[in-house]
Amino acid sequence: SYNYVNQVMCASKRAKELVRQILTFSQQIEPERQIMDVGIAVVEAIRLLRATLPSNIEIRHDVLTDDRLVLADAGQIHQVLMNLGTNALHAMKDEGGVLTIELESIHIDENDETKSPYLVAGQYVRLRVGDTGVGMNDRTIEQIFNPFFTTKEIGEGTGLGLSVAHGIMTSHHGAITVTSELGVGTTFELLLPIAVDDEEVSPKKTDVDLRGDEHILCVDDEEMIVTMIKSALEDFGYQVTICSSGLVACELVRANPHGYDVLITDQMMPHMLGLELVSSLRALAFKAPVILFSGFGNEITEDEATAAGVEIVLAKPVNLEDLARAIRQVLNDERTPR
Repeated sequence: SYNYVNQVMCASKRAKELVRQILTFSQQIEPERQIMDVGIAVVEAIRLLRATLPSNIEIRHDVLTDDRLVLADAGQIHQVLMNLGTNALHAMKDEGGVLTIELESIHIDENDETKSPYLVAGQYVRLRVGDTGVGMNDRTIEQIFNPFFTTKEIGEGTGLGLSVAHGIMTSHHGAITVTSELGVGTTFELLLPIAVDDEEVSPKKTDVDLRGDEHILCVDDEEMIVTMIKSALEDFGYQVTICSSGLVACELVRANPHGYDVLITDQMMPHMLGLELVSSLRALAFKAPVILFSGFGNEITEDEATAAGVEIVLAKPVNLEDLARAIRQVLNDERTPR
């Protein structure tokens, strides 16, 4: 009937948008990074957002367009800004409110307790995008950067926008964080390192061979993610066994204690966290090196990782080439600081 056909068409349209975002999320091409003024990108994003504003939402901004030079892919930074802006508008669409955008330069010290473990000390551009919308509870905040998690209705979002933004900021050696309160609003904070003189536009390439034939055990409760990792690592030549829980992983290791050369595990999983899994396997005399995925809201410190027997911690979402490089590092005992 017409209703069934209409549902198929809607599902197809949603699938098309999902595939487009997955391709953006997983692209392996080198970004076209240039020295750029973040303020100019912000002003352009504000201009586009104003065109979509309903009359009950106001934009307030404090943005200068000088001395905010970073080494970045302008298209990717613009993508992040527009995503945050449209999310803010969605949070205020019913009651209206104020969208606030602020840009400033700050210095982050090595001993700064608020510093993300993935940032180095130095000069940064800090961009805050805040709204006075509905806000989020702690459970939502913990998952907000996870792929495919969304609070929007079916047809309004795929849940990839913020995970893509997180990946973009991480690839630019920056960070994205969020604070929120129900009924008060949400603020996203972006940090990008200020460019130094004579910094190369393109990241240096490596001659390291990323291929291998070792056997890898990969554990993640998200079936789509673990299947994607399996396919990618098999393309690199590895044997890959996947499972969706730490309990199953323990049984696999008990049955074949010396059958795996590397363990890759997510931290946030039901029944057993990643660090708990690693501790359990170490108690079973599991000697293989471990790579742990740590998502937003559950960052693992170096001391915590080392104490649990983890060699490398990778921030989610993870670039597949970076994962392959980490595997070679732990197998060759070329461990780098986390």
